[in-house]
Amino acid sequence: MNVDDFEATLADPQVMAISQRVECALDPDAERVSTEQSVGAKVTLTLQSEKTVECFIEAPKGSASRPFTMDDHVARFRQEMLKRFTAAQVEVLFAEVRGFEKSANPDRLMHLLAART
Repeated sequence: MNVDDFEATLADPQVMAISQRVECALDPDAERVSTEQSVGAKVTLTLQSEKTVECFIEAPKGSASRPFTMDDHVARFRQEMLKRFTAAQVEVLFAEVRGFEKSANPDRLMHLLAART
């Protein structure tokens, strides 16, 4: 989810209905593991059946203790670029980015990015 997706859903009546049933509270477990570099979180859902489902994340993906891998970065790059370019263009862009340090023509990347579909 990116910022545009987030903002687009703010006015959605279904999202607003859900938000009215959400309660936020400090959780001792999340507080215990939180640092300046990383904030833990716990989500607890109470279903209509009154069954409770809980998920605890000690550190979010991308934090100092759970850094993104190169595969994570590549997947995100492709995901975002596919919103703007064709699959073939994304592969050309990816190859250009991967070889950018050794590129004889750094302007090529700018020209490829300007060639949006």
